[in-house]
Amino acid sequence: MYNNVSFNHHKHGEFGDTSLADVRDLVILGFRKIHRNVLFNEHTLVCNNIARLGHFINGDELPCRAENNLNVSRAAQKTLRDAENWDFRPRLDAGIVDAGRVLTSQDKPDTDTPLVPLIYLGEAPDIGAYEHGAQSYWIPGRQDVLPSTPVPPDGAIGVKPTADLMFLPGLAAGEHVVYLGTSPESMAKRTVLSDTNIFTPGHLNPGRTYYWRVDAVRDGETRPGPTWKFTVASQ
Repeated sequence: MYNNVSFNHHKHGEFGDTSLADVRDLVILGFRKIHRNVLFNEHTLVCNNIARLGHFINGDELPCRAENNLNVSRAAQKTLRDAENWDFRPRLDAGIVDAGRVLTSQDKPDTDTPLVPLIYLGEAPDIGAYEHGAQSYWIPGRQDVLPSTPVPPDGAIGVKPTADLMFLPGLAAGEHVVYLGTSPESMAKRTVLSDTNIFTPGHLNPGRTYYWRVDAVRDGETRPGPTWKFTVASQ
């Protein structure tokens, strides 16, 4: 499984996941299937994840192969740009960029286990679900006509002064026009995006509340998006 977690088989893999809670949040089942005496996940490979790993019952004793994971307390908060405000990209100085393991057919737990080639930048995958320096930021959810799911989330506080502004693009939009200001009335056009959903506004003033909007341009028609706001952390 890539960027997902599912436990109903004893030979599969968990690759490149990111978990946020400071508990055992990637839990590996390890009981035996009674009628076949099969140990669940005995041959599962858990690799390149940012997560506190743990057995369903036995704590740190894992029933699987766990390799090259960042399995420490508050790993996401220590290594990602701003996990609390939904920016799950690795920080360049965090030691997880290009630190992932490149998986090959020899790593497959079973001949029937699918192995999807990883798409990554640099010499190796980053540990976790996102790649540092990626052109676009993946945001889950249904695409609507208007842009949605802002990152940082609408109303967020404690946003880092170096934050990027990201969003789920409007459905079939060819361009997105980004507006930013310190009040809804003062928002000014800052950029037009055509091949990315990431806008870097530059240094944001600590303690200041900002308002922003993304308009979707589709078939020559511009559809104004909703106005969002966030507050930068005080230093």
